[in-house]
Amino acid sequence: DIEAWRAAVTDHAARYSAWPHQVEALRSAIEQNTIVNMPTGTGKTLVALMVLDALHRKGESISLFVVNSVALVPQQARYIRTHTKSNLQVAEMSSEGGGPAQGDVL
Repeated sequence: DIEAWRAAVTDHAARYSAWPHQVEALRSAIEQNTIVNMPTGTGKTLVALMVLDALHRKGESISLFVVNSVALVPQQARYIRTHTKSNLQVAEMSSEGGGPAQGDVL
């Protein structure tokens, strides 16, 4: 039932103290392919983390989180490691090298 599903998404978002616009972005991303376009500082990274955690809890094995600069790789990886509610294992990969990656989020 769609209402039960929406309630489950809302409960998931509540674990993160998400704002209403972040909950709506989470719902959209879970329902369909979504591009989240929000101003700086409004919580795009938290929306991404909530999606990653939801996928992990659903049993999806690996997710890919892409950033547009090498400098953002450790910053975003640290954010995910610090704020995950699903104990996601994060591997960092960039054009600057590194070996084979292991983890839930690459």
